[in-house]
Amino acid sequence: MRILANLCSVVPGGVGGAEQYSTGLLKAVLDHVSTETTSSPESELQLEIASLAGVREAHAYLKPHRWHEAPLPPKFRSLRLFAESTWLAKKSKGFDLVHHFGGRAPAIRRRVAVVTIHDLQPFDMPENFSPLKRKYLTSAITRTVNSDAFIATPSQWVADQICTRFNVDPSRLWVVPPSIELLSPTDQQEHFYALGLNTDDPFIFYPAATYPHKNHKVLIDAFAQVRKDHPDLKLVLTGGAGRSHNEVMAQVTATPGVIHLGYVTRPQLEHLYRSATALAMPSTYEGFGLPVAEALAAGTPVIISNAGALPEVAATTTPLDPHTPKLWTAAITELLNTPTETHEEPSQPIFSPTNTATQLLKLWTTCLKH
Repeated sequence: MRILANLCSVVPGGVGGAEQYSTGLLKAVLDHVSTETTSSPESELQLEIASLAGVREAHAYLKPHRWHEAPLPPKFRSLRLFAESTWLAKKSKGFDLVHHFGGRAPAIRRRVAVVTIHDLQPFDMPENFSPLKRKYLTSAITRTVNSDAFIATPSQWVADQICTRFNVDPSRLWVVPPSIELLSPTDQQEHFYALGLNTDDPFIFYPAATYPHKNHKVLIDAFAQVRKDHPDLKLVLTGGAGRSHNEVMAQVTATPGVIHLGYVTRPQLEHLYRSATALAMPSTYEGFGLPVAEALAAGTPVIISNAGALPEVAATTTPLDPHTPKLWTAAITELLNTPTETHEEPSQPIFSPTNTATQLLKLWTTCLKH
């Protein structure tokens, strides 16, 4: 079984959860296959990756059978689309199946295909996109769903949304959850020192780029109220700059106790997960919500909104209306007033690398049989 994974949509550090989801799944599959016996069907898998320049270096831990890298920078969407319809179309010759991880199938493609659709945000929240980008994405997703490709989604919520909007045969839809694999804890104090944080201060953590649907304002407003009774509490934000960055940073500057760290390394991110008093995620739209799953894997309490797939990811947590700051004030206050035991990392078998690799391999095998 010769599979080509299309990562031409990946801009290292620039596409957030979709990049982490895609590369995490591929690592899970490669690790899983490397442990299989020579008599198992998985041992015959030949997984190769196609991307634009720089992606291989950014994800050097991935060890596919072969990595094809186009000599084009991934920064510009026009170049990524051009590469998919030309360079990738030629490279895909000879493969049994091509899995496109970028949310839509290329306009020109060959071979049997699987396409991962991360969400339907261009349809559900069109105000978050420029008119040109919205028109392109809605057209490309519609074309993809109406093709013969199998569709993978990160959550049941996204799969249900696709079924409802497009009347898709459910047998073409497969939920493949992300692979959650945290690094082993190292020197926590060293990471906090590098970030300029005090290890003794309690803090609420929210890792999210400053896009409108990430809803930073509600969390900052709620935090400001909580801090009146808990003056040592901090709100730590991480993530890149999105369309609402100027507004968010103005609110950060005006609110004592709020710290925006911007981009942090993977080890630093995981130490923030493990050390936070809680992770709060007030998003108004999420196709999955990787930070919630990762915080739970680190044994950290979560406070989530009722938007999108978040209640699916944190099924035992009571979700909140993302538009009502007083609910978030009350939830944070209750958590602070109810001390929890020392963090223990719980088992999350549905998000384990073995489970996600198995699901993805089943999808590829079923697609080829079909």
